[in-house]
Order: sequence, then structure tokens, then C-alpha cells
Amino acid sequence: MVEKQFVAKNFKITYQGVFSIHDFYDMISKWAHDNRFHLEIKDQYEHNLPEGKELLYSVELYRHVNVQIVAMVRLHARMKEVRDVSVASGHRKHRMQTGKVYIEVDGLVERHKLYAWENKPYIFFFRAWMDRFVHKNLFEGHFGEVSSATRSFYDAVKSLFQKEETKLIA
Repeated sequence: MVEKQFVAKNFKITYQGVFSIHDFYDMISKWAHDNRFHLEIKDQYEHNLPEGKELLYSVELYRHVNVQIVAMVRLHARMKEVRDVSVASGHRKHRMQTGKVYIEVDGLVERHKLYAWENKPYIFFFRAWMDRFVHKNLFEGHFGEVSSATRSFYDAVKSLFQKEETKLIA
């Protein structure tokens, strides 16, 4: 069994304008590699509609902290009315996309229960009592690490879309 607890949730970004999907995908994989997270694509689809493409990209970035605890950062990106455009900067033309982007970033800690006796009701009671009155759970010791990783990832995604705005002005 798995016990999940959200540490950081509902970090949202909405953007409407010009962006590059390839830069977005590359930024996610580069951030995961730099911060030693594994990348797992959960959902990815593309629908062609008369008003433009609709894209969904859902990713889980995870890192094993120890045998029982997994730190996870989840991203859900939905892009609507996406059309291809070419943007000239200097002497070059860049192929980019324009549309509406909605992004949600969540961070959570997952604890794997390795033994059957961990699911017994008296163990739940004893753990709750120890966590409340004696000391903080070892499970909660990694909340700060996961929330800072989530915030770092959110800031990286946000800066990517702010960079796209400044590209158009220059």
C-alpha cells in the first residue's frame, strides 16, 4: 500500500501568447536531470480542432529519498487553440506556437508500506499518537525538500513563459 500526502499544491500558471512547445519539453527534462529526478510521462495527447490544436501533457518527476519514501513533483499542462507561427528575431525565423496555456504543479510525498503489519489499526493509532505527542514523523522530515523542489520547478516553468514574452519585445 501507498500513503500519499500533498506538500505543495495548486501552483498555477496561465499564459496566452507565443511559446515554444519544444523548449517547454526540453526545459522539463533538463530540470529533472539537473535536480536528479526521474521523468515519467503519464499522459500526452494532441487533438486537431478547427480553432487550433488542443494538447495535454502530464508528467510525474520522482526521486527515491530512501527505501520507503518517494518525493514527487507533478505537472499538468493543457494548451488550447494552439497554432504554429514563425517569429523573426534578428536574421532568423523561429517556428513557435501561439495559444492559451494552463499549467498546474503539485508536490507530494509518497510512503510505501513494505510490511503487512503496517496496515493494522493499532499501528495507525500508535503512529498517530507518537507523531502528535512525542516527535515528528520521519515521513514529514522530507516535506521541506519536496516543497522547495516544487517551488523551484514552478519558478523554472514560470520563467520560461516570461522569457517568451521578452523575446517578442526585443
